[in-house]
Amino acid sequence: AVNVFTGQPNAARIVNKEGSERNEFLNMLDKFEKGDIWLLDRGLDGRRVWENIERQGQFFINRVRSQGGGTFLAVKKLVQSGKLETIHQYKLKDQKSSLKIRFIRGRKLKDGTYLILATNLLDKKRYPRKQILKLYQRRWQVETHYYRAKTLLNLPKFHARTINGIKQELYANLLILSITSLAVLRARQVQRSDKSLPNFKNAVEVVRRNLFYIIGTGQSRARSHQQALRMTQEIAQIVCQIQPGRSSPRYSRQAVNRWCFAKKDKIDRFKRTGKCGT
Repeated sequence: AVNVFTGQPNAARIVNKEGSERNEFLNMLDKFEKGDIWLLDRGLDGRRVWENIERQGQFFINRVRSQGGGTFLAVKKLVQSGKLETIHQYKLKDQKSSLKIRFIRGRKLKDGTYLILATNLLDKKRYPRKQILKLYQRRWQVETHYYRAKTLLNLPKFHARTINGIKQELYANLLILSITSLAVLRARQVQRSDKSLPNFKNAVEVVRRNLFYIIGTGQSRARSHQQALRMTQEIAQIVCQIQPGRSSPRYSRQAVNRWCFAKKDKIDRFKRTGKCGT
């Protein structure tokens, strides 16, 4: 479970290949508070999941299929009608209570289908359709987290050979990701720019170099605080340009530094003169 606003992993469950992602998700619900909102991709949809979230006093925005096998009948009717949203009521197994689900139609996708979201945020005035669609776009932060865990930290390459050792490595890497995400968030506040982001790969290395000296040397809180501030400043020095015109925020992983600017100058010079000199 990843906080889509900070990029921090909030909780994790580890099972073997026989485990069920859906079951582990349901076992994770009680770790969170009433009023929390889950942004869920396809594969975690269904009345069983929605009923359990509702029982915890939590909310969800869940992408569902818009056509094909397993598509909800209410979704098919929504697409056929051309409406933007509808509310459908489902009877639960006990036949004494019901569950209201609000289905929202989003943009048309490249394959001709529609983005359809299911949610228990029923109040249309308090939770407008456009705001729900905008919030769901932040779920891409979860995919970004998976990418960072697998590539930047080489998460699948374990050094341990025991179950407990592997769990320690997984949670240690998640801790580094959490601390780095906080440091990058702070660096963005210091930087105050909407056109660039701190380079996350560089941020991971900065955190690795400084973490031991901040929390592992027994130094005073004041000195640790000063070192954390220097770490934030170091992270803010190397940034990447945000790529404009994206439906979801993405940015170039190429750092903006002197070498990049020199490369741009060489390209511009070649366009003007046809010569590639230094």
